[in-house]
Amino acid sequence: MSLNPDEESSELQFWHAKSSTHDQGSLEKRCLAWLSEDEKSRMQAFKVISSQNQYLVGKGMARWLLSSDKSRLNELVFEIEAHGKPFVSKPESSRKPFNLSHTDGLVGCLIGCQSHLQVGVDVEGLDRRTSTELANRYFAAPEIAHLERVQDPVAKKKLFLKIWTLKEAFIKAIGTGLRTPLSDFAFHHCDDSNPKIEFLNTHLQDQMEWHFQSFEPLPGFIAATAVACQAGAEGPQLTIHPFESQFRTP
Repeated sequence: MSLNPDEESSELQFWHAKSSTHDQGSLEKRCLAWLSEDEKSRMQAFKVISSQNQYLVGKGMARWLLSSDKSRLNELVFEIEAHGKPFVSKPESSRKPFNLSHTDGLVGCLIGCQSHLQVGVDVEGLDRRTSTELANRYFAAPEIAHLERVQDPVAKKKLFLKIWTLKEAFIKAIGTGLRTPLSDFAFHHCDDSNPKIEFLNTHLQDQMEWHFQSFEPLPGFIAATAVACQAGAEGPQLTIHPFESQFRTP
């Protein structure tokens, strides 16, 4: 039996789906029926088919997972915050924190609960290009030093992507994107699945408690989640689910 994303719990749910790199597959066709006319127009603005499919699956996943009435998926309304982060404006029953991320071949949707103040997610392929130049340009000094201590090329590449996804998840959670320099904060204990953040720019400090998780949702991919909770609140319990499980016959 598949997990019901409509049930309120303390869980942080990460849902993932493979997107087609060519023509629309069965999942893309299913999701297309759920999109609004505006979303369909935005999808067509992407010139590359794989990018269209990533957008399509992401929006479809969000509608399905957030909607409390699967027969009225088109009635769910998304709006955009000042810096571009989407949120659900109506219906009220669907106002849960969420975030989307996609890369070639994989789309991720993170669904939080009401106790999660901010959530962010990033997914990347483990074959993504990395370089020392990129690290020196974007990372904080403690992270650069950590990378320099790693000699094995495969391990160094994986550590780079782990740091990169953690940074992306955080700036997506706070909704600023690259307006917040990636060197303003650093991650420590990156060899663990639950790294810790250090705010090097004091303007980023707040009264919330941040929780991070790094994991590989499928072979060949890495993901990171960022969640802000009230000070003293219990940390989120991450659960990982294939989106296709929503449509399997028990």
